Amino acid sequence: MRLLTLDNQLIDLIMVQQRLLGNYSHLYIDMCGIIDRCSPSHCEHGGRCSESWRSFHCDCSNTGYSGATCHSPMYESSCEAYKHRGNTSGLYHVDLDGSGPIRAQLVYCNMTEDQTWMVIQHNNTERTRVPGTSGRSQHSAYFNYSSEERQLMAIIGQSVHCEQELSYYCRKSRLLNTPACKVFCVFSSLKISQTYWGGALPGSQQCSCGRQQTCVDPMYYCNCDADRTEW
Repeated sequence: MRLLTLDNQLIDLIMVQQRLLGNYSHLYIDMCGIIDRCSPSHCEHGGRCSESWRSFHCDCSNTGYSGATCHSPMYESSCEAYKHRGNTSGLYHVDLDGSGPIRAQLVYCNMTEDQTWMVIQHNNTERTRVPGTSGRSQHSAYFNYSSEERQLMAIIGQSVHCEQELSYYCRKSRLLNTPACKVFCVFSSLKISQTYWGGALPGSQQCSCGRQQTCVDPMYYCNCDADRTEW
């Protein structure tokens, strides 16, 4: 600051500093005493920082966290925790790592069974009709989940059991009848082919009916491989 006036009289700040004019406190000459309290920001998880002359403030709106620096999680870490609080099945925000870097996510908690299930939706829930092919062309389906990859990996890592639900309706359409996976196979996010279906053992090239010996044709390990004309 410079050229300060009082009652239309120019003030000599050097005289003020030398206590020859008036009284002062916290007066700095030839230097800037302003501190930027928001650079770097102390607000966590995307909280917005604002400051005054003496302090800073974190706006934690829509972050899923609370506290002076948006550090304390507002949501439970699992569907099981919501169930213990007496909640019923429904949509809940789940914060898997508490105050860690993984953001809270909205999931469906199924609490109708003894076990509590955390359900993550994807973009491909409708049936897709696939025409017959001679083998020269292929149909690929992609599943994009509402959660980020590291959120999904954290869910899988913390779960006792994990399932991915995928249904295949067939009519004269074989499923797992070739070891080279030329007819049908599923690839995981790690680009590893999964040549088995729910209820069977990994790598078995079977469906659940093959493992339980309940397929419509005992010569095959999946009902679709019987090559029947009915759905």
